[in-house]
Amino acid sequence: MVWYKMETDATWTIFDVYCGLGGFTSGALQAFNDNGISNIRVIGLDSDKTPLAAFKLNVAATGVADVQTICKIVGTDTIEWPEETDRLIIHFSPCCQPFSKARSSPPTLGDVDNGLNQITLILDLVVSMGYKRWSLEEVSNPRVVALVQDYATKYPSVVAFEVIDAVSYGCPSERRRLIATHPKVLEDLKSNTTTAFRPPKRAFEEYGIEPASEFYRNGNTSCVPRPISRPGFTVTASHPLVFCHRDRSLVRCMRPSESAALVGFCKKWTLPSGVGAAQRSVGNAVSPMLSRAIVGSELRVRFPGQATIAEAKSNGDEFVSRAEVEAMIASAIAAYRKN
Repeated sequence: MVWYKMETDATWTIFDVYCGLGGFTSGALQAFNDNGISNIRVIGLDSDKTPLAAFKLNVAATGVADVQTICKIVGTDTIEWPEETDRLIIHFSPCCQPFSKARSSPPTLGDVDNGLNQITLILDLVVSMGYKRWSLEEVSNPRVVALVQDYATKYPSVVAFEVIDAVSYGCPSERRRLIATHPKVLEDLKSNTTTAFRPPKRAFEEYGIEPASEFYRNGNTSCVPRPISRPGFTVTASHPLVFCHRDRSLVRCMRPSESAALVGFCKKWTLPSGVGAAQRSVGNAVSPMLSRAIVGSELRVRFPGQATIAEAKSNGDEFVSRAEVEAMIASAIAAYRKN
């Protein structure tokens, strides 16, 4: 059997849908760097211009020359979805507000139905386009789980999912999310967890932040404080975590840069201006540490007709490109017809 060569020097595309501040893309670029891939173009799609502007500036600052942004609403506006190729990474992080427990008020039935419709649209797209290196991140609400389970049952070779905590991939704070992806990718992802997490204290040190206290909690005064040597509470879009004393008394709210450190962003990732906009962008982001792990798995696994990155690098002479295979087939057909 001939496997197509995965050309690491050809252009790869990251299509980050509902990209926000770019947590997924940040981690994806680290995964590409881990694998020695530098020829990349990035497309970010979001309906909010504020984080979208920060997304473009941040990705360009990493050295990626080809950065595109699209300000559109999925399910309402016409979007030109990319065709499946062996160099496409596509990720979806639809709005979690309809399913979030951190909401200040209960969602309406319309909000929930709209959220479920967005996920349905995404999964229908994945199935119809035949995407392989794809992923979806969403809050693990029971109705979300039931919907994704239905697709996993109907399309077991395309859709698989697990509720995953980003702490298991080195994130300084807890962030449990439903992650749906290709079954092969999920299998590899689950086998590559780590126990060497980065505690908040170390994350702050790497950011050059002097913590205001040795303890912190969420905004609820009944919350039992944790020392900053333990994994953080989940960072939300609606309210930052707070530094406090051992007796729970408030020291001060964490700043957006401190929230970003706990989510796993690197220090150089610039946040939107304004405390509220910055906190919302960070709280809604995918942990870059989790996305780095997801994309790392997407680059490691073998799909039918494709080689893994490692194989393409170490055994390049044993692989042929798609164009070469097509040329050989055309030549064989021509010879057959001639005879």
